This record gives sequence, structure tokens and C-alpha cells, in this order.
Amino acid sequence: MLVRESDFEHAGALFHEAIAAPELWPKALQAVADACGALGATVFPVYPDSTGAIPSPGMEEVVAALAAEGWVGTNSRMERGMQLTRAGMKGLITESDMFTPEELNVDRYYNEFVRPHRMGSTAGMVLAQASGEVLFPFAMERMAKDEPFGPDEVALINPLMERLRAAATFALKLRFSAMRTIAESFSRLGDDIALIGGSGRLVYMSDGFERHVDDALVIRSGRVGSWQPTIDSLLSGAIRKATGDAPAIERTVEAILLPKRSGVLPLKAQLVPIVGVAQDIFALARAALIVSDPFGRQGRTNMQLCAVFGLSPAEARLASRIGDGEDLAAIAQAESISLETARKRLKAVFAKTGAHRQAELASIVARLAI
Repeated sequence: MLVRESDFEHAGALFHEAIAAPELWPKALQAVADACGALGATVFPVYPDSTGAIPSPGMEEVVAALAAEGWVGTNSRMERGMQLTRAGMKGLITESDMFTPEELNVDRYYNEFVRPHRMGSTAGMVLAQASGEVLFPFAMERMAKDEPFGPDEVALINPLMERLRAAATFALKLRFSAMRTIAESFSRLGDDIALIGGSGRLVYMSDGFERHVDDALVIRSGRVGSWQPTIDSLLSGAIRKATGDAPAIERTVEAILLPKRSGVLPLKAQLVPIVGVAQDIFALARAALIVSDPFGRQGRTNMQLCAVFGLSPAEARLASRIGDGEDLAAIAQAESISLETARKRLKAVFAKTGAHRQAELASIVARLAI
């Protein structure tokens, strides 16, 4: 038996650490593989139209060869394992669960890829999934000279796998919860937001973002676009760049104006790359698509002033009018208050924003309105 049960605690602890610190994934996967008597391990994040891979240090060349030799999407081990998972099989799934000896003898993937790369028995399971489309399969590989994963070993390993599955599922739910919180926070500030995954498909959109669909925006097969062909091409290109594999600074794109079917003034779309997700299999989003009304600046600025500085609605209106260059007497008349009340309100705004003069306050408002 190759399993080292005494190493399970260390492997599980590293796995938990990797969820919070993605740079530890290779080390954590190797620790799990070592404890289970395997050469290495790989996590394959599966999205609706793409599959990634995070290998342990001993598996990089094999994973690279998998893509280079065209086996991504035609991996019979992955296919059989997913079939068994969907059929309700729990715990670690081994090669003997996937194939009979006769099937292995004629299996093309096994004979043309597994054996030439000197790999032997495999075992794996789905660590986490969301919406039935986002999956995180985990697989371990033994060398050809090693004995296959046996039933006694699987019985020992399954408690560790359950611990990893619970941690991964919690992490995925936490990420979705965080995405919803971020999206709705933007909406409260006057912007509507959608989060875009590495495949270019929508991962999440705020309630506010949805109201633009069928007017300024369309959604086709999980991808956001424009009803106007020229703008649709620009937006698609911007999304590809913003969600690409380049460093975040190279994924920056210019804002795009989105015409509305209704014919009224357009919206502004800004794609913002999300930094640091390339190594984090549970972060899901590569870019944020923020849609705002550039012609409704005052209401948006007022909400930002309230949210950022804790101004009351009346104080935010006064600050916004100062930013527009109005003098205090005109503001008092427009707000139907006395000049003395306007002065007291301005003093409160100064205290909350840290400004000392109206020019400083106007500068703060101007920066928020960009």
C-alpha cells in the first residue's frame, strides 16, 4: 500500500491555505498526491466552453503535452469519471471504476497518451461545482511501475477527499457571495455591473445590469453584446482583451458607448480587468463590465458622496452643486433654504470630506464624477 495516512493532516492543511493563497496550489496538490502515494495531482477547472489546468510540480510536462497533443476534450478518463459523477457516484473514482481491463486494452487515450508518458493508475473526483456548468475535477496519477489504487486505499483516502471537497465547495460559495456583494455595491453607487469569466461568458450580473438587456445590451449563449453590429464587434474585442492571459495592465481597454434601441442617450461601458485570478481556480471572474449613464452624472455623484463620505442627501446635493460651480446664494435659493442654513450645511460637508475651501470641495466632486 502506497498511501501514507500520517501525511493527511499536513496535506489537508496546505489545501486550506491554498484556497486563501492561490500561489500555494502546486505545493498543496503535491502534498495531497504524496499522501495518497501518487506521482502528482492536477485540478482541471471546467467552464461552459473552456477547461484549464493547475498541476502539481511533477505534472507540468504531462499537462502541457495533454494540450499540445490535442487530448483536451477527448480525455476518456475525464469523460468516464464525469459520467460516473453525474450518475451519483460519491468519493474517489478510480480507473477500475471507469474501465474494464478489456476496455483499457483498446482505449485510444490510454494507449496513445497515458502509456507513452509512463503514467499508470489514476483516481479523482469533482471537488466543487456551481450551476451545473462550473466544475473543479481533481485527478491523481501514479507511475506505470506502481500498483493501481485499490479498494483499501480508496477507503483510507475518501475521508481526506471529503475534507477537500467541503473546503472547495465552501470556497466556491464564498466567491459567489463576494461577487454578488461587489456587484450590488456598484449598483448602489449608480453603476451596474456584470462579471465576466476567462471564457468570456457571464459569471454574474447585478439586478441593475439586467435592466439594460434588450435595450442597450443583448445576451447570446451566455455572452454579453450589443444589438448594433459595429458596437457588438468592439465590445466582443474588448471583452477578449480584458479577460485574456496578459498582465492586467495590458488588458486595459477604452470605454465604449452603447446605443439603446429606444433611441435615447447611450450608456457607457467600461471593462476593468480583475487582478490576480489567473492562479485562483475559485475566483471565476477575469473582468468586470461596468455600465453607467454618463448623462446622469449628478445623481450618481450624489450617491457616491453619500457612500464615500457619509453625507446626507441634502449635503450631497449641496456638494454636487458646488462642484458644478454654483455659488452658495444660488444653491440656497434652489434648495429653498436660508443662506445661513446653506452655510451650516457647507460647514458639515467640509468636516466630512476634509475640504477647507469650496475650490477643494469642487475638486473632490470632480474626481468622483470621472
